[in-house]
Amino acid sequence: MTLPDRPNILLVMSDMQRWDALGCYGNVFVQTPNIDRLAERGVRFAKCFTPFPLCTPARATLWSGVYPHTHNVIGNVYGVDNAFARSGWRLPLLFDRLRDAGYTTAYFGKWHLGEKNPGCFDVWSAHNSLGGHWLEGRQAMQGGTYLVDRETGEGIAFLEAQKNSGKPFAMVQSYYPPHGPYTVPEVFHRMYRGKGIPYPGYYAACTAIDANVGRLCKVLEDLGLAANTVVIYLSDHGTTFEARDGSYHARVCYEESVHVPLIVNCPGKGRQPRVVEEFVGLQDITPTVLDLCGIQIPAEVHGRSLRPWLKGDYPQWRECYYFESTVSPHIRTVSFISKDMRVVGPLAQRAIRTDRWKLILSEGGLHELYNLADDPDEILNLYGVPYEDEHDQYRHFPSHDETIYELAGRLETEARKLGDDSGIVLARSVLDHPIRRYDWKQDSSSI
Repeated sequence: MTLPDRPNILLVMSDMQRWDALGCYGNVFVQTPNIDRLAERGVRFAKCFTPFPLCTPARATLWSGVYPHTHNVIGNVYGVDNAFARSGWRLPLLFDRLRDAGYTTAYFGKWHLGEKNPGCFDVWSAHNSLGGHWLEGRQAMQGGTYLVDRETGEGIAFLEAQKNSGKPFAMVQSYYPPHGPYTVPEVFHRMYRGKGIPYPGYYAACTAIDANVGRLCKVLEDLGLAANTVVIYLSDHGTTFEARDGSYHARVCYEESVHVPLIVNCPGKGRQPRVVEEFVGLQDITPTVLDLCGIQIPAEVHGRSLRPWLKGDYPQWRECYYFESTVSPHIRTVSFISKDMRVVGPLAQRAIRTDRWKLILSEGGLHELYNLADDPDEILNLYGVPYEDEHDQYRHFPSHDETIYELAGRLETEARKLGDDSGIVLARSVLDHPIRRYDWKQDSSSI
C-alpha cells in the first residue's frame, strides 16, 4: 500500500470500550457496521493494549508517546487546567509537533487532561470529564441532546471548513461513552434491552458511537477528503463491569481493562483487510502519526511507529507487552497478604504479557499468574501453585515457579529499558525470594 505524503488525520476515540465490544473483533450481538467497515478496508490490530488502564494516564501516554512513570500522570485529574503542567512534563505533545509542521489541529469531546486548551489546538471544544452524556443534564425522555451527536456535529463543521483550506489537518473526535452512566438515545437502547445482554446501555452506546463514525466517514467522502485522510479508531481502556470480586471497573491489568480496539484505515484503492497479531499499544500512536505525517519521531518516546504494518511490511516486533497501574487490594487475592494490608491505599502494580502468560506483580504481595492459552478469562491464579484452597482448584497443578521467575526477569528487563524504578523493584521482590505457597487454613484464619 502506498501511503500519501502529509495526510490528514482523523482520530476517533471512545472511553472505556473493550476490544470485544465491536463486531470486527468477534462480538456476535453488538451492531457496529461503520467501524467494522473501517476494519474491512484497513488494518485491525488484534492485540492492542493500554499501558495504564485509567483515563488520564492512558490519554497522557497516547499524546506523549511515553509510559506514565515518565510523564508522571498516574491518576485521573479534576479541577486543574493542565495535567501535564502539574506533573512537570514539559516536552512537546503530538499536537505541538503537528502544528509546528503546518497542520491545523482540532479537538472535540472528552479530553480528561485538564480543563483548558493546553495550547496546541487551533480549534478546541473539549471538556475534562464527568457531567454525564446529555447537554445541560436533560435526558432522553426529557427531549435532551445527546452530547455524542452534538460533538460530532462540531467535528463535521470543522471538516467542512477544511475542504479548501490548503492545509492538512489533525482532528480528534473523542467520545465519553460507552463509559457510564449508560444513558443512550432510546433508538439504540431498544436494540439491546430485554434480550439477556448484560449492560445493554453499554452496548447501545457502542452502536450510538458507531452511527456517528458513519456520519464522519460520509462527510469525508462527500467533501472529497477521504482520499487523503487516515482514520484511526481506538479506546483509552476497557472495563471489567466491576464483575471481578472487589475490583474497580478499570485500573487492573486483566484483559477486560487493558485490551482495547485499534483500527487504522488508510486511503487508497484496492485496499485489503489485514489483521496484525503483534503486541501494540497506545504509546505507539504518537510515533505512528508523526511518521505518517513526515515528522521526525523524537528520541524520548517509548512507542514505535506502526507505519510498516500499514504498508504491508512485517517488521521485527515486540515479544511481550509491559503494563503499569496502581490498584487497591481486592478480595480475590487478598489471601496472599496480611489482614492489615486490606486498608492500604493504591499499590504500585506492573504486569508482563506474552502470547501464553501474564504475570501481574503488586506491592504487598498481590501477585498473579495466568495461563492465557488454557484460561483466557483469567479465572485461575496460578501464582504459587500447587496449594489447597476452599474450592479445591489448585492442588493438581504442577509448580510454575520457573515460569514466574522467567516472566519476572522479562518484566525487569522491560522496566530497565523504560527506566521504571517501580517495575524493577517489583521484579526483584520476586526474583530475590522463593515463591510463597498459599496455606488456605493458616492464611484464611488470619483474615
